[in-house]
Amino acid sequence: MMDRKRARQVVFWVIAADFPFMYAAAVPLANEAMTLAGLAVMGAAALAAALVY
Repeated sequence: MMDRKRARQVVFWVIAADFPFMYAAAVPLANEAMTLAGLAVMGAAALAAALVY
């Protein structure tokens, strides 16, 4: 199992990596599948952040 400090770093980098993906999916392309995938990843990262912080 991952310790709390490492889990915080993983959550941070997942959120940081997901922001460009969300922008590319939602703003210029308006691709529904990419938008939903980005929202799913961000939702999972937010849930993980709530647990480790």
